[in-house]
Amino acid sequence: MLKVLLPLRDVPLLTTVTKRTGRKEYLVKGAIHIHGTTPQVIEAEEGVLFLVSKAGEINAVPDTTEVIADLADCEVMQILEEQHE
Repeated sequence: MLKVLLPLRDVPLLTTVTKRTGRKEYLVKGAIHIHGTTPQVIEAEEGVLFLVSKAGEINAVPDTTEVIADLADCEVMQILEEQHE
């Protein structure tokens, strides 16, 4: 695994990240699913993604926010290839 500084929009969904200056881990999500008597799905607006902590805290942040992502070597290569297409 590599720790890579990337804009959030370039990080695959469900990747573990930390904020640029933090240590708290978050999962990147494009939608939040709420289960219960009236299940709901909240989709992120265009240009926004959700960061969900292990404690269940949810932050909606611009997809231009730089985060540190834990990525496998092959994921880093895929991101680099996509940026050069």
